[in-house]
Amino acid sequence: MSAVPYRGPHSSPGSHFRVYRYKGGTGCGVERRLSLSNTDSAFVGRGPQMEQLQACACAVRTGVPWVVAVTGEAGIGKTALIRRLTDGLTGFDVLWASCDATEQDYACGVLGQLARRLASGSPAKAALDAEGVLADTAPVALGSALVTALTAAQEQGPVAVVVDDAQWADAASMAALGFVARRMWRERILIALTARSDAGALTDPASATTEPRWQRMAAASEHSLLIPLTGMGESEIAQLAQAVGAGPLSAAAAGRLRAHTSGNPLYLHSLFTEVSGRDLADLHQPLPAPQSLAAAIRCGLDHLAPDSRRLIEALAILGTQVPLPVAAQIAGVADPTKALGQALGTGLVQWRPSEPSTPLRIMHVVQQQVIVQAIPPSRRAALHAAAASQVDADAAWGHRVAAAERVDARLAAELEAEADRLRAGGQLSRAATLLLWAADLSDSRQQYDRRLLTGAVRALLAGDHARCLGLAEAVESCEASAARSCVLGGIAYAQGDLFKAQPLLAEAIEAAQAQGAGEVAALACALLGAAYSRQHRTDAALPLLLRAAGLDLPEPRAVNYARHLLALATQSLVSSPARPGTAHPAGTAHGPVGLAASLLLNPRGLLSEMADELHTGTDDLSTLVRRQRVGEVGDVLVPEYFMLAAFQYLAGAWDDAAVTARKSLTVAASSGQLFEFAAGRAIASMAAATQGRWEAADEHLHSCERAAGRTGVPLDLLYPVMARVVLAQARGDATAMSQALTSLPSLSSAWHGWWLPLQVEAYTGAQRLNEAADALARLEALAEEVPGLKVTAGWLAGELHQARGQADSALYTYQSTLHLPPEPDEIPLHRARLEHAYGRMLLAQDRPAALQHLGRARSRYLAAGAPPFATRATEESRDHSLEQGVEPALDGVSATLTRREADVAGLAAEGMTNKEVADELCISAKTVEYHLGHVFTKLGLTSRRQLRAALAVRRPARPGTPLDPGH
Repeated sequence: MSAVPYRGPHSSPGSHFRVYRYKGGTGCGVERRLSLSNTDSAFVGRGPQMEQLQACACAVRTGVPWVVAVTGEAGIGKTALIRRLTDGLTGFDVLWASCDATEQDYACGVLGQLARRLASGSPAKAALDAEGVLADTAPVALGSALVTALTAAQEQGPVAVVVDDAQWADAASMAALGFVARRMWRERILIALTARSDAGALTDPASATTEPRWQRMAAASEHSLLIPLTGMGESEIAQLAQAVGAGPLSAAAAGRLRAHTSGNPLYLHSLFTEVSGRDLADLHQPLPAPQSLAAAIRCGLDHLAPDSRRLIEALAILGTQVPLPVAAQIAGVADPTKALGQALGTGLVQWRPSEPSTPLRIMHVVQQQVIVQAIPPSRRAALHAAAASQVDADAAWGHRVAAAERVDARLAAELEAEADRLRAGGQLSRAATLLLWAADLSDSRQQYDRRLLTGAVRALLAGDHARCLGLAEAVESCEASAARSCVLGGIAYAQGDLFKAQPLLAEAIEAAQAQGAGEVAALACALLGAAYSRQHRTDAALPLLLRAAGLDLPEPRAVNYARHLLALATQSLVSSPARPGTAHPAGTAHGPVGLAASLLLNPRGLLSEMADELHTGTDDLSTLVRRQRVGEVGDVLVPEYFMLAAFQYLAGAWDDAAVTARKSLTVAASSGQLFEFAAGRAIASMAAATQGRWEAADEHLHSCERAAGRTGVPLDLLYPVMARVVLAQARGDATAMSQALTSLPSLSSAWHGWWLPLQVEAYTGAQRLNEAADALARLEALAEEVPGLKVTAGWLAGELHQARGQADSALYTYQSTLHLPPEPDEIPLHRARLEHAYGRMLLAQDRPAALQHLGRARSRYLAAGAPPFATRATEESRDHSLEQGVEPALDGVSATLTRREADVAGLAAEGMTNKEVADELCISAKTVEYHLGHVFTKLGLTSRRQLRAALAVRRPARPGTPLDPGH
């Protein structure tokens, strides 16, 4: 079956990327990329790389998914290598999408291509309708939809998804593919990327780091492979020369060509086109100057007939695949077939004669750029003007702007009107692009400044900080205004320079009041409030965030972020609803929250954390996240996931905390919320540490430290300290806990219920008893208002009495605390620590009850899934022959199961069906079945009933949820 082309012009935004779909069967469909001879015979070498790719493809056939990335400089042969691979993938459904540097702000452009190429009427097509994808830009929703679609597609046969020139892919599409990569465990899916590695090509414009989006996406997969391509060797160059008809080359001639071109196939093709085989073989005949490709292309153009050159120039201006008649009309060529004949001989044009419309395009983007630069300015403008009438409405704007030879007030006004329309539809990034073009076409300095600054504000609202940074110099040259100060302040905030940001944002707020700039005022208030919140200046942040939450911000995520920060800013005023004179802000009192008011669950959940109401906060945030996951509400920001993970950690649900923390990292990566990576990594590290997964805990800790160091935000510096202290606690090293606390930044009152117990424990163990007593006094005062901390305070008070040699006081404190009735919001680990401390003291006094309390502590640790603590309790009681009180299958669960197996097993033990588990983890039911099979084998189980019994002490089943009888 021949390749089916997709023509982009006259389609929706983002669809003018080139897309090809192949369906394998008895033979694969092939899209022939023309070499000099217009055949595939010119592909030579790359044997080791091809073997690697084919090995990955073979593994995919057996249900082992892979992500492969082929990198190298422009023209090195990345695309040709992947084409060669896909040509031989018999039985694969190959979905191909290509990216363009000028189209990165078309949200979901790559996803739109993939959606359109899925078979019409298939389950995959239904799961990922193209128009639905383009309309819904929620990153998690997009990723979940893509998981469903590709999972459905691979049920019919293995699938290969190719993204060509991934360094130019839009952020939403790469985030969705990363979402898929994290969840591919047993699917027959191969994701292949090509990406440029030359200077500047890999920088991710949506990130403050130099790590590109495609690289983060590739690294997300459990099975990933990076294949860097370098120049061809001498033997390969000789083979290439033979393949393209340039004649045989001696080893010396091939060596000279390699030194001259660095083995770049594109450069070599150009030389083989322009230089005769005899001259190439003649070592005394000089080769073209090392400007190589550009000079060779210009030389080739100069030797073309006028119509052939005009046809090639038109294709370069279009920058996409078009039918021959369209290119000929733009070029003004009377005899397209004749013009094409000579153009094909240059090796610059890719032609597919098997298609009725004979689609064409320039072979490579580097060639396209050289050709465009060689076109005289007047001719270039005329071609752009002609192209504007032949492409879709969105692409036409770029051609109209490029065709303008002078300022054009009318076109600038049209661009601004279109930008306003896009802004109303939520397409802020594209609106910013059009406004910046309009600024360049403005006929007055005043109009230029206004449009430039408005575009920059919208780019800032869209989170496009890299673009704003590139505009900094132009923005600084504008006259003073609210928008100017807001943009410069926003740039400083994004770079973590809060002290520079604050006066600029304050200026913006004051000027916006005078100028009536509501959008600018809201954004500046939110940013300045955020800056104050991160410095714990809550009194200053609160009024700003209250105002920002009530003003008109066009981006829902910005509104949600302002409300989140508002909740944080109230922490010093509302630490507990039980305290006299305090209350939740309006609209956040406990009780059912309707769907329309879902955003209120965020600040209410955060306030519950500040009041140490673990179950209430967990319920609120779980409800909000669930509503977002099923599409009932819009985007959820990272803080929802992070705070939910924190609740789950404190409540002893460490498996849940680990899963939720990983989700927070996915959302952070999808939305570019760089401030939040450290928080998610910290919770992931703490959950792993408490479960004794030391390697994972260390890995997350180091990632947390790197993330906090990148942002430079004071609040982010708290998270690595938090993770390091908990890791030392899990290892039973009080001295290391104490040392870690020395680098603790100023504490937020929102974390008092977490930090005070850690401080008391660390200082007591390190014999810093006066400091321990001070922290304990604050904890006991807090416990009077927060009943859930009474057991915590009693346990640590007993530890401090012991450290001071006050044995009677310690025993009395332990005994009286153990008799306290359980509180709904007490921390389960702390009751186990109380039993452990009491049993250890009784053991030292050789009292019979010691073994009973140590046994209870060990059972509680195992029930909670905290083997490091259980191991210490066991070692302390081993000499006394403590009877093992737990089923053998449970004893090694944490060490036996992988992280993913534990996630699946835990949810299944709650009573979830395979489909429910798949929906919760955003994976396929087939993957759930696969992992459950491994769990049953490792634990020696034969039914779900046994699994529930084995894990019930760790995860109680949800009331009213029927068990899935199927294995």
